[in-house]
Amino acid sequence: MQLVFFRPSLSIEESRRLLESLTKMFEQIHGGEHISTVFP
Repeated sequence: MQLVFFRPSLSIEESRRLLESLTKMFEQIHGGEHISTVFP
């Protein structure tokens, strides 16, 4: 499990895009599957 903290100034949509990019990169390097969720 990975926890990612974003600045409060980022919008939910920006946070989702960054998280999706990060999880895709992590998956390419390490393999496996991912589920990502942004909690406001």
